[in-house]
Formats: sequence, structure tokens, C-alpha cells
Amino acid sequence: MACGRCVCACPAACPMYIARLGTRHLVKRMPLSGNRHAPGCPHYKAPVERVGHAAGPAAARETAESRAPTAQTPTPTVETAENATQRRADGDDFSLLRMLHELWVRAELTRWHSGFAGKRHWGVVRRHLLAAARNMATPSGPLAEHLFVPEVFSVERAEKIRERREAVWRQLLLATGAGESPLMLIVGELKALQIGQHRARARLKHLPDRPLMLGGELARRTEYRYAALLGLWEAAPLLHMVMAGTVALDDIGAATVLDMALMACSPEWIPVANVQEVVLMERLVADGRSFRRLMGEQTFAQATETALLTDMPQPAPQFIDRCKTSVTKP
Repeated sequence: MACGRCVCACPAACPMYIARLGTRHLVKRMPLSGNRHAPGCPHYKAPVERVGHAAGPAAARETAESRAPTAQTPTPTVETAENATQRRADGDDFSLLRMLHELWVRAELTRWHSGFAGKRHWGVVRRHLLAAARNMATPSGPLAEHLFVPEVFSVERAEKIRERREAVWRQLLLATGAGESPLMLIVGELKALQIGQHRARARLKHLPDRPLMLGGELARRTEYRYAALLGLWEAAPLLHMVMAGTVALDDIGAATVLDMALMACSPEWIPVANVQEVVLMERLVADGRSFRRLMGEQTFAQATETALLTDMPQPAPQFIDRCKTSVTKP
């Protein structure tokens, strides 16, 4: 079947198929056919050989029912506390960040066009993240069963919000096997990171009454690794700082972060890593352009492909020249 969203010379140029996911049926893009869609189509994906690092590794695979390719995808970080400790000892601190990038891409929060202006707030972001998580899996089950994304906080509805949250956390406690540490993955907007000499707290904007505790070692590692990003956030208060954390719950429901990753986003919730990317996203949004933010491992190449314009007959890459700190076109 054809996509129906592209203007293609031949319907076979945008092949799709129907996949069963539990009791639902989804229209999916055929593997390795993303570059055959029109740039403005939600199913478009730039060729890996062209964007290189920008394609990035997936951090979680599709669910088995979706029949999507799962090769070369690292395992996500919903794991036991013992595995988390060993993983940190082995120096693998990047799987949470890759998972966060992958979740953002699958939620289509890296896409932008002028019609989104004024409409992308945390409630919309949360809905897209939860929908994307239902199509992602971990070794211990669907990601949606481990993921907690706080709902929009309201003083008027604070008690109802707290009751729903506590119910979810109690369900997670009950679902954990004997002798295992109850774990969940929390993704939310960071309001403050309070680092002391021995303990630290992460406060989320829509979780004001439940601070997340961090050990001193994790706090120091986070402060060191994300020093530049935290500095960017402090200098540009309109940016959003998103936190993904593997969180353990004790018997009384106290939450402790075992590992965490941070990702800065523009006011439109488009990921940015430095001031040059902030300027580029601001310019594209102000000009009313339609584009995709290309995600992946950051490199120190002279020119980094950062965004892809999708409002043109052919996709137009946007580069950041790191030597001249300016935006360039190919």
C-alpha cells in the first residue's frame, strides 16, 4: 500500500504495510524505505549513508508485534539496580541519552512546521511521548509499562494528580518480583538540580511535591558531564531541560535516581546541544520553515549536519560550521 501523504511519481515509491500491535492495527513504513518518501511526509527519513552520525543508534527496539528491524539497537536502561551499578562501573553512561533521543524522534518532537506554533506545550509533549513508548520495548517488557511522565501540574487539581501518580507508583511496586528493586524510567522537565556535598535533589517542574534524590557520586558525574549544557540552560532561561532517569522506589515510595541523562530543548521542545544550535532553531522557527532536527552522537567535525528542511522539493541539509560558529548550507 502507498503512504498517501507523499506526492510521488509512483505509489510504490512510498511503500507501507499494516502491522498488528495487540488489539490495534498500525500503518507502518517498510524497512529501509524512509528516504523514498517526500521530505515533508512524517514517514520520511534521511539516508543513513548521507547523514552519517545524525542518524544515531536506536536505544530501544520496536515491539515484536510491529515487525520492525531490531538489529544494532542497544538495550534500554530499564534494568535491575545491580545491572545499573555494573553499567556505570563499565563507563557506559550514554544509553539513557540514546533512549531519550530515540523516544523524542519516535514521538516526532524533532519535527517542526509553522502550524505547531503556540500549540506545543508539556501536555502535548507528554501525550506524544506516551504514545511513542507504546511501540517501544525493553528486555523486561513494553517501555510504556516502565515509563512515568508527569502530567501537567495544576494547583486546583493537585490532590487528584497526586492520587493518580501514587496509584501508578503503587502498581509498579506490586508488579515487582520478590527481592527485586522496583524501578521505573521518569522523563520530565527539570526545574532545579540542587547539588550538595553528599546528596543532591532533582526537582521536576510538574512533580513539585516529590523531589528525586541523587547520590553524591551521580550528582558529581552529572555536574561534570553536563557542565556546558547546564551553563547553556542557566544563560538561556527560555530553554527546557529534559531529564530521563532510572529511578528506584523503596517500600515507602521514596524515589532515588540511579542514573540520569539531560537534554536541552528550545522553547518549541526541539533538542539543542549548544548555542549555535539554539541560534539555528530560532532562525528556522522565526522564518516559518518546516524542518526536522537530526539527532545523533555529537561530533567535532568542521561542519555538522543539524537540521533538514522539508518544505522544499528536495530536502536541504542545514550545517553548523564549528570552526566559524556559523550556520551554512551545502
